[in-house]
Amino acid sequence: MTNWFARAFGPGRFCYTPGMSFQDLAPDSPPLAPQWRAALEAQGFTEPTPVQAAVWGPLSSRKDVVAQSGTGTGKTLAYLLPLVQAIDPQKKDLQALVLVPTQELAVQVQRQAEWLVADSQVRVALLMGGVNLARQVDLLKAKPHLVVGTPGRVLELLEKKKITGHYLASVVLDEADRLLAGPSLDAVRAILKTTLKSRQTALFSASVPPAIEKAAGEFLKDPVVLRLDARTPVPTEIDHWSFESDLQGKADLLRKILFSLSPARTLVFVNKPDQVENLTARLVHHGVKAAALHGTLAKQDRQRSLEGFTKGTVGVLVASDLAARGLDIPGVTCVVHFDIPEDPVDFQHRCGRTGRAGAQGLTIALATEYEHQRLAEFERALKVRIHPKTIRHGTIHDLK
Repeated sequence: MTNWFARAFGPGRFCYTPGMSFQDLAPDSPPLAPQWRAALEAQGFTEPTPVQAAVWGPLSSRKDVVAQSGTGTGKTLAYLLPLVQAIDPQKKDLQALVLVPTQELAVQVQRQAEWLVADSQVRVALLMGGVNLARQVDLLKAKPHLVVGTPGRVLELLEKKKITGHYLASVVLDEADRLLAGPSLDAVRAILKTTLKSRQTALFSASVPPAIEKAAGEFLKDPVVLRLDARTPVPTEIDHWSFESDLQGKADLLRKILFSLSPARTLVFVNKPDQVENLTARLVHHGVKAAALHGTLAKQDRQRSLEGFTKGTVGVLVASDLAARGLDIPGVTCVVHFDIPEDPVDFQHRCGRTGRAGAQGLTIALATEYEHQRLAEFERALKVRIHPKTIRHGTIHDLK
């Protein structure tokens, strides 16, 4: 087991203060150039978040970084800003690589990168599975400086010598806890072997469990480690409810709750991806405008589900944790834990999809008698109160 993670510290080490501007980032490090500040201001960003302020100094100083920060805290811009500033647009080499676990997250990161560099000469390319390979090879003819991609497709193009890691100065692993587990780990390892040992490596994740800490150790050189949300509470604007049900009754209970509350935009989390389609079909059968999102869904079907949910033509999105990981879907009014996750971090991550930017949010847990014991543990760990409820004749009541 590595010991570098024990040195973790928070944003105060890098002089974060509420109300600071992007111009105030890390006075001992290179300042953020005016062109990037102008791009941020055009999008309405005037103040850095704690993670953006904390990582600017070490990333700009070419240090390896591990940043643990929750969903919705601005991790994407936190690493994109120092990445694009370090790129030399006069060179035709690939200089920075961002690896992500899912196609949806790849698209989201690429979109942020594109608006950030829109008025510059920095070129960005998106490389991911599920897209015609020849079309992506054509994109590479433009000689991108920054690539955002999924490990499988990036490795495939490296092996075909369509891209090279010889000049990569920086590699970012976003949602590193997913990338460094399962089959993705082998692909990430193979990709990093094609790069220079002097490269900068940065890991960003909502959680860093021991297994990931161990896997990350082989890629990092004396990293600066930041735990930015180790004690961040669940926002107080979120109300938490629970309903008790056996496994067979959960789908009907969910349908009754949805018809009673009529929430504008509901995200339903299911633990097992193979159950996503089944639950979605049952909801649609009963007149609920629902769509599915899981890892094995065809690319065009995933896009259709996300677009429908974002535009409001679909009111309920049933998703697995992996498929929804990292997605920033605005306006989620309700999160339903159809299955209770195993870890309080995953519970907190789900809850963070609603109640953003000070808006009111609601989470609903459908729990068996056994799962209620886990909810009690989450209450203690996250310092939240989950209020038990029941539904009678279409109306929700407190359970006394």
